[in-house]
Amino acid sequence: MQLGEPRKKRVPPWDRRVVLGWFFGEPSATRRSQEKTALPAERCIKSLRPLVDPRDRSSVPTMAARLGILLSGSGTTYANLVEAIAQGRLPAHIAVVVSSKADAGGVARAQNYGHPLVIAQDSAAVTAALLDHQCDVVAMCGWLKFYDPPAALRGRVVNIHPSLLPAFGGKGMFGMHVHRAVVAAGVSETGCTAHLVSGAYDSGPHLGQLRVPVLLNDTAEMVQQRVQQAECALYPQVLSALIAEMASSKTR
Repeated sequence: MQLGEPRKKRVPPWDRRVVLGWFFGEPSATRRSQEKTALPAERCIKSLRPLVDPRDRSSVPTMAARLGILLSGSGTTYANLVEAIAQGRLPAHIAVVVSSKADAGGVARAQNYGHPLVIAQDSAAVTAALLDHQCDVVAMCGWLKFYDPPAALRGRVVNIHPSLLPAFGGKGMFGMHVHRAVVAAGVSETGCTAHLVSGAYDSGPHLGQLRVPVLLNDTAEMVQQRVQQAECALYPQVLSALIAEMASSKTR
């Protein structure tokens, strides 16, 4: 560090609180009725400002974690994590993909990637697959079955939900159901929440949130596109932070 250069502020240790609070622009003084046009989703994401610098990789471990994937649908979130791994933004490799449906689109993705694949619907079979493949961390990627991790996996299973929990969460609130409810409620912002999976639906401790605007003429599909881009940004960051925390705790 050169003389006269300001000292870098250290990021506090990860402690499973919400450390990624983002916002879009300045808070509006009036309701969203004053917004005239919808902004492209990519512009919304670029306009977001993090409270914690996601480029700070001082605590990211060099050893890749074994990541388990739970999915029930097309696997777009799964594909995003695969891309993040390939780009070096997520220190992990896919240990196993568990699908609740044999015909889910994510099954074809797993086969194309060459990742180990298990079809399982009941909780016992899911747990067995994750433990058999020695998963360090598990990411729900559109998993539509109820799953409360056992003690052996507690604190290691993460979900990303397409709203700012606790708003628009709970049983039956997933996918387009959430985005339609958001538009119908007339709120000015929504987003996504990454949280630990524990107990009831969407009730685990929050690990991070990312906010995006809801504009006057938005449809549920427009909101979905914006939130999905937010999820692509947030999920790898949260998983990386959790992996770093776990690696750090092993060395204490």
